Amino acid sequence: MEKINDYGKIKISDNVFEKLVKEGLALTNGRDTLALERKSIDVQETDDEIRVEFHVVHKFGTSMIFSSMTVMDYLEENIRSIKLGKPVRAVMKIIAIKARKTHKVDHEKTRIIK
Repeated sequence: MEKINDYGKIKISDNVFEKLVKEGLALTNGRDTLALERKSIDVQETDDEIRVEFHVVHKFGTSMIFSSMTVMDYLEENIRSIKLGKPVRAVMKIIAIKARKTHKVDHEKTRIIK
């Protein structure tokens, strides 16, 4: 990804988005963790938008709404400060619920950050 400002072109690495996702998940205090079985974080850029998709495992008995809102709010606040010039679609896929056993689920939370 590249951003043009007064000083010229700035190249933004995918690692920036990975770091933001990991920091956002740390705010949930262990309610959500990255899914290690799959490629956890995927960043794709098209002409229209940037898509940041990440897979998480949610802890049973905790609020899925609270943890997803916490992560998405953190991502929105920090991505807006970068001012990329195109919308960012943040997609949080909850692929499993961790209890005594791990149960597969298919929940998706999406937020478009402009």
